[in-house]
Amino acid sequence: MHKLFIFSLILLSCTNDPKLVQEFIVDEEQAIELIEGAEIIHTEQGKVKVKIIAGVIERFQNVEPQLLFSNHLKVYFYNDSTVLESVLMADNASINKKKKLMTLILKLLTLFFLFLRGFLFSPLQKF
Repeated sequence: MHKLFIFSLILLSCTNDPKLVQEFIVDEEQAIELIEGAEIIHTEQGKVKVKIIAGVIERFQNVEPQLLFSNHLKVYFYNDSTVLESVLMADNASINKKKKLMTLILKLLTLFFLFLRGFLFSPLQKF
């Protein structure tokens, strides 16, 4: 009899409210994908056009912006001969797919450092 009482107590204590479980699991503001140390290569007709290197990329499903780049971002642009034409650097960035808009966030100190080093507003030098 004692075992039956404990067994029924366990069954009663293990009931779950499906709505509470769903609220706990589904959070539309959470990223559905998180990539650390990401490298994305975009090609056109088999030729590299853009290469993106980011510390962290977060992708969201029902929230704008849908893509968030953080922890430094470098975007390399190549010409039709796959020769590096320019490099874009930012601390953070976001892409709003609906508006087709990319927003870059640069720290003023970074811009000042690049200006002093001669990297800002100067042609890309080949290494």
